[in-house]
Formats: sequence, structure tokens, C-alpha cells
Amino acid sequence: MSRRLLWWIAGAVILAALVAVYAVFDPAESHFPRCPFLTLTGLQCPGCGSQRAVHAMLHADFAGAFKSMLCWWHRCRLWL
Repeated sequence: MSRRLLWWIAGAVILAALVAVYAVFDPAESHFPRCPFLTLTGLQCPGCGSQRAVHAMLHADFAGAFKSMLCWWHRCRLWL
């Protein structure tokens, strides 16, 4: 196999593992590392909202994903 194909396979395996972790564990209630910005200020950063949005989308809760990260949805719309 070529080196380039191995990199693509490794990337696909890592992506599949991340999707599995986000599908099983809720970032708001599990053992994910605590956000330093949230800890210091009490405010949620865009990363916090995007983690909740990805988790909600993997569970087909699009309304919850939309509420979690409104800016993220606008950004996706601009990319399309």
C-alpha cells in the first residue's frame, strides 16, 4: 500500500473513533475535560456549544443542535 493511502485510512479510523465517542458520551455530562474558559468566566465558549451540537446531531436532535450553537449553523450555511 502507498503511504498516502495509509494516511487516509488512519484519518478515517480516527474520525470514526471520534464519532463513536461523541455518539456514546454526552460532552455536557461525561468525563470530557472541563473547558478552561467556562471554568474561569462561567460563560460557554463556541467550542462548548459545538460539542453539544455535534452530540445532538449524532442523536438526530436537530432542534437541540440548533439551540446549542446558532453561530455554527450560520457558518455551515456560508460554506455551502
